[in-house]
Amino acid sequence: MKDLMGIYRDIFDVSEGKKKSNFRRCFPRHKESDFKKKIDILYEEYYSSNGSYDYDSDVYARVTADVVKGYTNHKDTLIMVFKEYNKFLSEKYGLEICITYPPIPVSNTFERLMFIAKYLQNEKHSVSEISDILWQSSRTIEADLAKLQGNDNDPLQVCGQKFVISDIDRSMGHVYFESTAHPFFLTCNLTQVIATLEGLRHMGEQSGFRGYALSMARNIWRQLSDYGKERIFYVMEKLLNEDPSWYKSLDNQDEFAYRTELECCMERDDILMYCMKDTRLKERLCNIEYQDGDKSVFYTDVSVTQYNENGWKVIIGGKEKKLDPRKILRCSFHKENMF
Repeated sequence: MKDLMGIYRDIFDVSEGKKKSNFRRCFPRHKESDFKKKIDILYEEYYSSNGSYDYDSDVYARVTADVVKGYTNHKDTLIMVFKEYNKFLSEKYGLEICITYPPIPVSNTFERLMFIAKYLQNEKHSVSEISDILWQSSRTIEADLAKLQGNDNDPLQVCGQKFVISDIDRSMGHVYFESTAHPFFLTCNLTQVIATLEGLRHMGEQSGFRGYALSMARNIWRQLSDYGKERIFYVMEKLLNEDPSWYKSLDNQDEFAYRTELECCMERDDILMYCMKDTRLKERLCNIEYQDGDKSVFYTDVSVTQYNENGWKVIIGGKEKKLDPRKILRCSFHKENMF
């Protein structure tokens, strides 16, 4: 069995012709030398602790990732070279190559930011874990997190709007969002856009989803061209005989493309929906002013347990109660805002 050091050094073996030229074509000569030094150092460290250069699939995968991490540029090209080289090793030496490559083009900053925004939905994730998945240094991941939070001089923008996640939390070495971010930048034809907006309009008629549906509809509307908006007005008014005023109400100048769950709480029912949903930090309680006959009553420290078309189920003072959405006068997270 060929030892690991020898296998890696085959990259620089002229006799392998194509493989060597592939590598040199991708990287300048000084980069090639730097690459070889990194491999030598990594394997010397491995040899000193294990006393052998014999092939080990796990070590092979770790060293491959470490070598890529060590480069600031050309990472995706280097990964491509390794993939081709792994195929060569499998065909020539019959080696089982088990490497989990990054799931995205890691040199593309936008791709990394979108991956991180979707990945950090669990409080158990850490910067080092993301670093290992994307084969990027922890320093790069920290810079990506700063950009997602809008804490650098060039915040991410999509269609002229800032994509900023303001509620990134750091606790006990973990990183997560209190409100999970699911960035969608959809490519649709105009009829699909109309169908989507119509669905959101109808969802907005349900008390529990009004704020969320309206926020999403505005987000989609802002991404449309002027032609698209005018065409929708024409289709709704002239062809479908529908009042286009709801669509016209979607036009606003909000500069942010993403809203947290809390930022979507524009009305009383949005607050109730927010409190009902399971959060990872603690139970959310609210305070309600409710119309009871000819008088109003105040309920404090209300726990919201269920919502359907008939109303809200809540727990007040340890007792379950059903509330009619039409009789809820006010709702607030803080008691002082109720009086």
